[in-house]
Amino acid sequence: VEAPEPETGPPPPAPARRAAPWDADSSGPVLGTALVAGLGLGALIAYLLKRR
Repeated sequence: VEAPEPETGPPPPAPARRAAPWDADSSGPVLGTALVAGLGLGALIAYLLKRR
């Protein structure tokens, strides 16, 4: 039984660095989530402060 030949194609490109949340390609969902969370937290704090 012959050994299978290794793939001759180019290796998959390894990412030079991990994608940071502020990178252009992933800024939409991350910033949207942070914005919603910040607004919700701010509203909650304002509500608690007004209630006192």
